[in-house]
Amino acid sequence: MQQRHLREIIAGGKLVSVDGNTTVVEAARVMTQSRIGALVVMHGNNIEGIFSERDVVNRVVARGLDPKSTSVYDVMTTPVITAGPETKAIDALRTMQESGFRHLPVCDDGHPLGVVSLRDFLGAEMAEVQDEISFEHAIEEELW
Repeated sequence: MQQRHLREIIAGGKLVSVDGNTTVVEAARVMTQSRIGALVVMHGNNIEGIFSERDVVNRVVARGLDPKSTSVYDVMTTPVITAGPETKAIDALRTMQESGFRHLPVCDDGHPLGVVSLRDFLGAEMAEVQDEISFEHAIEEELW
């Protein structure tokens, strides 16, 4: 299998970000307009966090917070794990699977270039990781 790198996956894409003071409603509108499931939360040139659809559900709606007055800074996911542009796609997918998140910012020397999501891996990398997981479960079952 040919190994893709994150640089190839984000090529031509645009980094969509918001400031931490952005309200949840405003951030949701940006995600809807951009047709994405997560935003990078920035402070100047630095990533402060990730704000995703899951954050809306788990940290805003489920807690009964007002999305019109709650800032993304108060409900974003931190700390942020990032990957470099030369990271192999399969390694990025493993990191995402092991850490339980769906979006991974790609940074070069600390500068965000884009974000990959699980949807970007619907292909060979996903099949390979699923095979690894199935193999690990089979081994575990044999041992028990």
